[in-house]
Amino acid sequence: MIYEIGPKVYYKNQDPVLGKAFYKLFEVADENHAAIYGQDPDNNDRPARNQIQNFVGITIDKNKLTAVSYEIDQNKNKAKPYIIDQFGIIKK
Repeated sequence: MIYEIGPKVYYKNQDPVLGKAFYKLFEVADENHAAIYGQDPDNNDRPARNQIQNFVGITIDKNKLTAVSYEIDQNKNKAKPYIIDQFGIIKK
């Protein structure tokens, strides 16, 4: 397998085929967080890269899986990770 690693930032798809009805299927369908920093100087089709990174930490402890989603914003929190969402699943 080949994995591509690096900052992936794209604007929310505005294709009329999707339309607002598609995004209404989701509880949250925000624009990419990096969009607040403007366009990528190398590609107007995406937000500025290297401003915001996201990653998820997953732990398994006996019958519980926990996922914590973090964000690193180069302009907030001294560029240190902060939690943006988390959830757990308990196996019975």
